[in-house]
Amino acid sequence: MRFVRLLALAITASLVACSSDKATVEPAKLVTFKPSAKVDVRWKQRVGEAGFSVLTPAVTREGVFAADSKYVYRFDRDNGKKVWRIEPGFTISGGVGAGDGLVLVGGDKGEVAAYEDETGKLRWKTKASSAHRLWPKV
Repeated sequence: MRFVRLLALAITASLVACSSDKATVEPAKLVTFKPSAKVDVRWKQRVGEAGFSVLTPAVTREGVFAADSKYVYRFDRDNGKKVWRIEPGFTISGGVGAGDGLVLVGGDKGEVAAYEDETGKLRWKTKASSAHRLWPKV
C-alpha cells in the first residue's frame, strides 16, 4: 500500500512539473494567398436512405458509384445521369468500393458483392464473418 501511495505521489509530482509558467511558442502567422482553381458543382444526385450507416460514394475514371441501404448506383461522371441501379438482395451497410473494373458493396450481415463497373453485372458474391461498416477496398 505504501508503494502505491509513493507511486501516485511521484506521478502527481511529474504532472505538476509539466505545467509550468514558461513562455509559449507563438504559432506562425497565416499567409495570404489567392486561389488558383475555381471549384463548381457540376451535378447532384440523391439516392435513398442509408439508415444508420454512412455510405460514401466512390469515384473512378469510369463513373461515380453510390449506394443507399437497398441499391447500388452508377452515375455518369460528366452529367450525373443514372447509368444503372442494382439491388444486391441485402441491406448495404459498408458503402461502395470501386476500382479495377469492379464495384463492391458490403452488407450488415457480412455479405460482400462485386459487380462489373460498366454493366452492373454480378461478378461474385460471398459472406464474411461480420457486418461491414466501411467500404470494401479494391
